[in-house]
Amino acid sequence: MNKNRIRYLPKHRKLLEEVDSMISTGWVIKVLSPILPKKIRARLSMLDANKLANIRNNMEELMCLPDRFNAQFAERGWIMFEDMNENVATKAVAMAEEGKIDEAEQVLVEFWTTEIIRFHITQLKSVEAFPTRWQLAIDAEELYSQGKYHACTLIVLAVLDGIVQETSARFLGINQNFSAEKTILEAWDSIAGHSTGLSNLKKVMLKPRKKTNTEVVTLPYRHGIVHGMDVNFNTRIVAAKAWAALFSVGEWARLAQCGQLSKPAPEQSKSILQKICCYFFKIKQLRQLRAEMDSFKPRSLWQEGGIPAVGAPEDYEQGTPERALVEFLTSWKKKNYGRMAKFITKIGIQAKSPRELRDSFEGTQLHSFKITNIEDKAIGRSVISVCLVVSNLKCEWTTNLDVVMIKKIDLENREKEDSILWTFFDYYAFTREPG
Repeated sequence: MNKNRIRYLPKHRKLLEEVDSMISTGWVIKVLSPILPKKIRARLSMLDANKLANIRNNMEELMCLPDRFNAQFAERGWIMFEDMNENVATKAVAMAEEGKIDEAEQVLVEFWTTEIIRFHITQLKSVEAFPTRWQLAIDAEELYSQGKYHACTLIVLAVLDGIVQETSARFLGINQNFSAEKTILEAWDSIAGHSTGLSNLKKVMLKPRKKTNTEVVTLPYRHGIVHGMDVNFNTRIVAAKAWAALFSVGEWARLAQCGQLSKPAPEQSKSILQKICCYFFKIKQLRQLRAEMDSFKPRSLWQEGGIPAVGAPEDYEQGTPERALVEFLTSWKKKNYGRMAKFITKIGIQAKSPRELRDSFEGTQLHSFKITNIEDKAIGRSVISVCLVVSNLKCEWTTNLDVVMIKKIDLENREKEDSILWTFFDYYAFTREPG
């Protein structure tokens, strides 16, 4: 068994171990079920071992996707990275494994529309070395939309080089850029930073191009393009691969600036007593969650006029999704980016930083907001419709948004008065200009 695969990354193993622990608990409960009180059996029914096993299989299949993707596409200039669309990657891999590699590559090219590129450009704002190169990226995106792929590719390669060099100098204390032979773009717990990811992509992009080539190329050969040896690279596929490479480097840069390239010191092992206490605490959490699920009923307060359309946070009930959204919007008005960041759904191991929120919201002013509807879709999921009046230096506009609020499953700090139970993901929509 080859352990040097993305599927065996520590964060992936940890997820599977947690599910395995729950499966084991489920089988124990199944064996003990006849002698357990009826109420306890009902509360623990959510730990169905067979259902959890299906979930585990789906998770494992998803964790295998990056390895399969890189095996098919790395030599063609594509690698998997954290924010890559999984549905598109799955479709492309399936086609490639059927022998339709060219058609699969076209699926990847078509995915990189100007809208998708703009979204990922915005994501790059969390990279410390990117803001000074923001305008370059926007210019490249405009050229891409106009079909001027050669100019776009040159700019994207320049931005990529600059991010690697500045990140290396500021956070690693070394002077290296993407094109340097000795540059290592690896991270111990990263999809793009895996040895089959950026390291392989770098080898492909930096292949020597010592003779003038007039034939059409399908790879963003850095040396050939920058030094004028590959002269026929004005194609969408080359530009799309350059963009994907840039966003992959973004994943590495975020880890570099957080000091997470290397494996951290091992955590102190827990005693048996501590493990037992943690186990029973998790059971308590699951019981609480099950109780909430059993008692869930969609609220009708909005229809009854029980929730104000406009107000301050204290006008809304503590622990409700509308209170969380109003707190976020009020913090936006006050430019309290640190508080705003707490309401953004955490993806993976890294939460959004105040700086990321400032980069997204600093140039946009919220003048007013009004809640127009609240709909509880399920336990822990509510959709709040809100009307905002927003402006920037160019214009003022009114926008209507449906904000999907998600309740945290982790119950550990729920009783704390200042804990934030409800978060949402798509904060980019708040500052998106119309049209």
